[in-house]
Amino acid sequence: MGSHLEQDPFELSNLLPAGTIALELSGLDQNLSRAVFREVWPPFNQETALSLRPFCSPQDITVLESLSFLVEHDFIRATSNFLSHCNLLLFRVYLIPFDLPGVQGRLMNRQEQTLAYYKRSMKVILPRIISGDDHWRGAQVLPSSPDLFLPPSLDSRTMAEIYSELPSPELEELTDQARAILEGAPIFGLRSVLYPYQRTSVAAMLLKESPIQSIPDPAYTQVRGVGPNGGRFYFQPATLEVLGSCPRTSTVRGGILCEELGTGKTVMTLSLILSTVDQLPAPPETFEAVTPALTPIAFKLFPSEPYNEARKLATPSRRGAKDERLEVPSLLETMVHYVRINSESVGLQPAEEELRAARLWEPIMANTPFYLQRDPGAADHKRSLRARARSPPVITYLSPATLVLVPQNLLGQWENEINKHCTAQIPQRVLVIQKEVKIPPPKQLASDYIIVLMTQERFTNEFRRGGAERVTGTCKCPDFERIRITNCTCNFRTSNTPLTCVRWKRLVIDEGHVSSSVDSALSTFLNTLSVERRWIVTGTPTTNLLGLSFGQSCELDDDELGPLTDDSTSDTSDTEGTPGPEEEGKSRIWTNDDRRDLVKLSAIISHSLSFPKFKADFKAFKNLVAVPLLELTGPSPGAIQVFEQVMKVVMIRHRIEDVERDVVLPPLKQDIVWLDLDDFSRKSYNAMQAVIAINAIDTQRVDVDYFFHRRNKGPLLNTLLNMSQVLFWHTDNNLYSIVPNVQAGEEKFLREEKHRNISDVDRKLLHNSFVHMNLALEDSEWKAINQRVDTFYVVEDFPEAICHALMPLLKLGGNATNRSWGYARAEHLLELRDFVEKHPLSPIQRIVAWAGGILEKEARMMRLLEEKERKKRRRNKEKEGDSTEEPPVEPASVPETVVKTPDQEQEPFILVIPRRTVEGFSTDDLLRSSPVAQSKIIRSTSSKLNHIINEVLAHSRDEKFLIFSNSPLTLAMIADAFKLIHVNGLLCSSQIKPTERYQRIVTFETSDTYRVLLMELKHGARGLNIVTASRVIFCEPVWRADVESQAIKRVHRIGQTKPVTVKTLAIRSTMEEMMVSRRATLQSQAEKVSRNWAEESGMRQFIANPTFLEPGGSGEDQIRLEVPLIRIPPEETPVGVGQEVPLMNVNSGTVPVSVTVDLVDTTSADGRDVELLPPPQSVASPMSPADGPSELPRTKKRRVMFADE
Repeated sequence: MGSHLEQDPFELSNLLPAGTIALELSGLDQNLSRAVFREVWPPFNQETALSLRPFCSPQDITVLESLSFLVEHDFIRATSNFLSHCNLLLFRVYLIPFDLPGVQGRLMNRQEQTLAYYKRSMKVILPRIISGDDHWRGAQVLPSSPDLFLPPSLDSRTMAEIYSELPSPELEELTDQARAILEGAPIFGLRSVLYPYQRTSVAAMLLKESPIQSIPDPAYTQVRGVGPNGGRFYFQPATLEVLGSCPRTSTVRGGILCEELGTGKTVMTLSLILSTVDQLPAPPETFEAVTPALTPIAFKLFPSEPYNEARKLATPSRRGAKDERLEVPSLLETMVHYVRINSESVGLQPAEEELRAARLWEPIMANTPFYLQRDPGAADHKRSLRARARSPPVITYLSPATLVLVPQNLLGQWENEINKHCTAQIPQRVLVIQKEVKIPPPKQLASDYIIVLMTQERFTNEFRRGGAERVTGTCKCPDFERIRITNCTCNFRTSNTPLTCVRWKRLVIDEGHVSSSVDSALSTFLNTLSVERRWIVTGTPTTNLLGLSFGQSCELDDDELGPLTDDSTSDTSDTEGTPGPEEEGKSRIWTNDDRRDLVKLSAIISHSLSFPKFKADFKAFKNLVAVPLLELTGPSPGAIQVFEQVMKVVMIRHRIEDVERDVVLPPLKQDIVWLDLDDFSRKSYNAMQAVIAINAIDTQRVDVDYFFHRRNKGPLLNTLLNMSQVLFWHTDNNLYSIVPNVQAGEEKFLREEKHRNISDVDRKLLHNSFVHMNLALEDSEWKAINQRVDTFYVVEDFPEAICHALMPLLKLGGNATNRSWGYARAEHLLELRDFVEKHPLSPIQRIVAWAGGILEKEARMMRLLEEKERKKRRRNKEKEGDSTEEPPVEPASVPETVVKTPDQEQEPFILVIPRRTVEGFSTDDLLRSSPVAQSKIIRSTSSKLNHIINEVLAHSRDEKFLIFSNSPLTLAMIADAFKLIHVNGLLCSSQIKPTERYQRIVTFETSDTYRVLLMELKHGARGLNIVTASRVIFCEPVWRADVESQAIKRVHRIGQTKPVTVKTLAIRSTMEEMMVSRRATLQSQAEKVSRNWAEESGMRQFIANPTFLEPGGSGEDQIRLEVPLIRIPPEETPVGVGQEVPLMNVNSGTVPVSVTVDLVDTTSADGRDVELLPPPQSVASPMSPADGPSELPRTKKRRVMFADE
């Protein structure tokens, strides 16, 4: 016993044999070596270091000094041996664990300055420690490539790759409930059948929710010593701390459900909720006095000590008084208490029907569990102990419900998912809290619901009330029959939110990446909730941790990247953080983007999930996890392993190959469709390029007026957005008003260029700029079109008079078949069709007169808008003072002339064409003789729109379309086009309220009438389920691949039954082609893609050096649509002018009567509908009984009369 107590705790067998360090000595004679090394492997100390210092190189002197410091301060032990034949000095290095037994913990408590020197010295020696067994035994030859104790990290993976390679859940020590889920046992209230991987995720969530147990601290990585007896030790990469045993830490009850997008995270969450539907949360463990779980019956009647203490806490003024005599609870009351506290073991929810039949359900639900806690506000140190003792406690109700916080646009989808996946009784126990819904009182909130669903916006607004409920007020409601529980119907008003008066079993934040900002209102208010278990549900925890791979292996073929080559531009600034081919084998250096993602992940884990280790010290994640990853030379040894371990502890996700073993999505085919611009769009694009070129040359690319000057980010971005809009279709008279001004200065520019230091390249660019601007300004049709914002359409067989009346400044054309054609705006064509269908026999003269009225009305509207704009500018000048600066270019948007009223905007663009039948003539019969009956829409002036129309006409009968664009103006133009081609669709843009947007999505999913859904890209990125569509069109290339993939996942996800086709429309030889090429290049090099394409250096270089599209020519092969302006079914019997048409007699219906059709429409100017007059009463029926039998009369002719003749 005595010898054991006297044993040296620093015995080498108790330490970590890390390996050996070799130093080369020069000039050490044999006598000195014998004096220093009298024995084999003697202990190394400061005296040895001083004697060897003169024989070491400067670099080795640093190692020698570091070893000496570490030995002196009990961080390491070392022995040394000198190999005289090769002048090699070997050190055996033993690391001393900080938790070494027998030293009374003094190694764990050191001065900060000593620890700083320790880290500095360890960073010197750790890269030199060789862990080979041969060298440890004294091998006399150094290996050429030795195995290091802590090899430098050669892991070049990005954060996204590390995240995607996390292993699928590994389930150990299963609970009975988790095992039952894995084996396919039914879940109460769940209608849907889960895939195997979904069951595994639910089982893993159940295990993470099990009562808190300690786990190995994920901030430590395991290391082994040299040799078979080296032992296992634990190393912290940031502090360089070595421990003999891994420390334990508490974990969070919950985590991050971050399965791939489209794999069913919502149904997994519902399965978790329903499988634990009867579990109650326990009162929290706090420093303040907290009672055990109580019920009204136990608090009122039970005599045991815990309940006596609770009653004393609830009535502090009577503390110390003699206990009152309590009535004895009945057996039924005791049962009601037991059932409520142990609802899971008795299966309360499945027994609801039986309990209702026994009239016990209501009293059991009224017996709401709660606990009492001393008011946290009473703990103010300024208050006396007596005052704190008199302060009434706070009552908090224990609720088995789950509080689910969702974005506004996903609230309706959650309701639909609950109705789809759950049995009928579950939706009745779901409370949906929207803006106008009042939250029930706390007791009702805690007992009556399984799920409380509310928007994140409403949650943050609600918590501005704050507070908690005190034991105050008196309830005088009667008790239930047979049970002494108050059947309370009181509605006590309180200024506090009921949400803080409930201890929730579970909090679920859908799309929980929104909680990645500690400063957000949502994150701030989350900590005021009392919650036992917390879950973040998101497929993209941070910007670069993406869940976008599910179904990518189903692609049929790869995209063509177009004519541009990868060497079109180069950008070395964006390559930081990714090793190139010449750096093969080196560590990847983490970038500022990685730093930002680590900050977001830290906020989610530390703040939103309240992970104990990182919540206690908010700097712990930064110091222990992030800092070692962000070293200037690359991640520290073990840093990536620690990062992976932390993610494994909190995250649940399957590798994509494991998911695809259970469910295979239909094939996904992605293509880029390369198009050429229409002549008008080409001139607009070139004019804009010319403005950019002249600006660059005029400012010499350095002036503050230069578009790309750092102060002009806003105006530049708007200009680029307008340029992007031009590639679909954009006309704006204000936007191009700058062009004539520049043209007027052409001569001045050319005169002054000789006096400027202009290069030959810029001189040529300047010349080309003026050439292309003159081409646009000399085109009268281009100037006429730019006075209106609408897309224009080429209409064939269009009467010249009508065309000229609608667009008097545009020329008419013809072709080889002598068929006339002309241009018309979408709005005019829709109004023309509506007018002709109401007045089918209107002659050309009347239609021309109507068109004149339309133009006059528009002119009045334009004058009013111009006057409004002038007043606005005048007011701005009065506020800001007189200024000669040009107003900044505004981004393209839907103009006021086409913005609909709120009532109109809510209407989808569905067409309802009435077909009236009047005295045997249908509207179709009359329309066939209209002057525009043969008119056909051949194409639009937008090549992208032509392609979209052609695709929809070809496939919309069998498949639905989802069309994305960044521009509301583009979507509005497409919506007008679909009205013209008789296709029903729905528009979801920013100009529509969120609730109405979601309702349109639901309508699109459930109705076969609507074949197209138009959606702004920012509204379709996350959370939506639109599997009825199988064709996706992007109107312009999407710069960020993750945003594009998220949009595609709305369609290509579980529930999709058809192959999915995705097409991205792009214009050749423009910035869109460059965008596609640059994105592909950056992705192939695993480089970070900037959030804004206008800020990427390669894109800026391309845009800042304009190139012009060649004018003239047909561009792409023109698509010929041939869509009739007025849809008329094929006639069975042609009706011509003057032709006799038999009509049935309206009286007898037996003898035919003929009329002559005379196509003359004298409809009055007030636009009354055309009606046929009934036959004159003087014409008797040939078979009238009054006349008796007679021979058949000869056929009479009757002229068709109109109401106003």
